[in-house]
Formats: sequence, structure tokens, C-alpha cells
Amino acid sequence: MNGSAAVNATTAMEVTRHSMLYKGVNRTFVRASHGDQAEALLVVLHWLGSTGTAMLQTALALNLSTRVTYVAPDGLWLSWNGGECCGAAMEAGEDDVGFVSALIVALLAEDAAPSRVLLLGNSNGAYLASRVALSPRPWALERVVLVAGCTSDEAAFASARAPVAVLQVHSAQDAMVRFDGCCAEHPCCCSVRDSPRCVAIPALFSGWARLNGCQSGASSVERRGPYACSVAEGCGAAARTEMCVHPSASHSLWSHRDLPTLAVVRAFLDAAVSTPAPPLLPLPTLPPSPKSEGGSIVAAAVLLVACVLLSIALLRRAMRAGTVAAYAPLDTTTR
Repeated sequence: MNGSAAVNATTAMEVTRHSMLYKGVNRTFVRASHGDQAEALLVVLHWLGSTGTAMLQTALALNLSTRVTYVAPDGLWLSWNGGECCGAAMEAGEDDVGFVSALIVALLAEDAAPSRVLLLGNSNGAYLASRVALSPRPWALERVVLVAGCTSDEAAFASARAPVAVLQVHSAQDAMVRFDGCCAEHPCCCSVRDSPRCVAIPALFSGWARLNGCQSGASSVERRGPYACSVAEGCGAAARTEMCVHPSASHSLWSHRDLPTLAVVRAFLDAAVSTPAPPLLPLPTLPPSPKSEGGSIVAAAVLLVACVLLSIALLRRAMRAGTVAAYAPLDTTTR
């Protein structure tokens, strides 16, 4: 791996940009760390139309008490192939599950690298993060956070390696990745594939709970600010399974740095270990993104146009296909 570094004196956090060759393609990522003091590796995967740098900015705003090394890779064409989602990387069939796993293997092989791995994805990145969490891999994943997205692919669940502690964070009013599921009859934005089966977020929560050996159908509900958080029972700390639902927020919970969302995610990740909280510090200065920094406004405009065009295409396809079955439960039985 190659890299360039910049040190922020205020936070004593080193922020570096790196590249790694994977299957003949130069893949890039940003890393922020406290040197050899890190207790865990936290890999964060950005949303469609974004970059690792933007994802890292919100991740740093978590102000975790757990000292972690943050790693934020860049998807190709500002996108990830998360199976059902999204954009150019999905259409090109990029092996992003393999890339993320290979990146983690390379990082864990470094001297003084933490051995514990945490994973967080938002939207398009959450689809990929859930697939990485469910895929066979040569390293142990301790916790995964899925914000506004999660795969509903039965094959991925059927071949999963459990347990892994998981937190799903979603809004009941999400108009881009619907709480009631994405399918041909109810298409979602940004080329979420028009599956013939709508699988709702609560069904995915039940699927994770079964994989993690939780007590069937048993969960308690906790209030955390505006969130109603369902916690599956009988899983144990190593396989804690949670679903936190916001009653009215938009899809952009993460990119807008919604404070209740950050609090829910922070509590889940900090529960991985018990350490004294560090003092609040300003965020470090990040190196410029390798993409054209015409910035988030241009990326957002491109994303909006793409969403509109893709939604129209999905609606037309749904009309051609006719009526399909709605809201099916997720079957995680290994066949």
C-alpha cells in the first residue's frame, strides 16, 4: 500500500491517504488514527455519490470513547456494489465485498495493528457492509452498524458466518430505501434492484436475530431520544442484535450528522469495550478527496438526477411486470 500523511497537532490524530492495488485496479482510502494506541479498526463505507473523506468526517463526529483507527475506502465511481444497490459499481459487477475484505486483511497484517474489527455503512455502504458481514472471511468481525440500508438477499443470509453483533438504524419515513422494503411494486431510489419480494426492515431484524441465535420472536423496546430500539433477547453480548427506528427522519440520517443517530451508533460501538471517554476535541483537518472536489453539491445534483431517471425506469419495469407479491418475511434457512 502507498500513502501520504498529514498530522493534526490539535488532536494528535494522523490522517493519511493511501492506495492499494486490488484485481488490477488502484483503490484508495483515507485513514485516521491515534498511532499505536488504537483498540480496534473501524471501517466506514460511504453512501452513493460520496467519498471516503465525507464518510470519515461524520464518523469522526461520533467522538467514540473506544480508541479506533478509522478507515474510509472510496467506492469506484462514487458507488459500491452492494448486490441490490447501487449505481455504476453494481452495474459493472465490481467485487467490493472482496476488496473490503482484502483491505482489512492488509491492515490487520501491519505491525501494531489492532486485532478487533468494527464495520459501519450508510445507505449504499450499508448494503455492502451487510454483505461483508454475512460473507465468509479470514478475519473476525466484532460489530456492524447498518444505517439506512441492509441486504435482503436470502443467499447471503444462508451462507452467513454468525454470530456478529449488529445494529440496524432506519427511519420509518425513509423515501429512498423504504422501511417496508424495496421491490418492483414499491421501487426505491438510486437503482436499488427491483426484487420480486419486498422484505421490510423488521423482517431483516428477525433474520439477523435468527442467525445470532437469539430467542425466537423475543425482544424488548428501549427509547433512545426519538428512536425506538428493539433489542433481541437471548443473544449474548457477542451477538447483540438491535434495530433502532426513527419515526420521521429523512434518508440522510448519517450524511446530515443527525445527533440522535450519532448517539445511537456511538453507544453501540462503544459497548464493544469499556474505556474512559476522551475529552471532546475538534475534528482533524482531512486531506482533499481524490475525486473532483466540486464537492458535495455537484455530487448531490448528479445523485438526484440519477435517482429520478432510475426511479422512472424501475416504475416502467414494474408496470411491464405486473403485480408482484408484497412484504415477504426473510427466509434464512440454509438450503
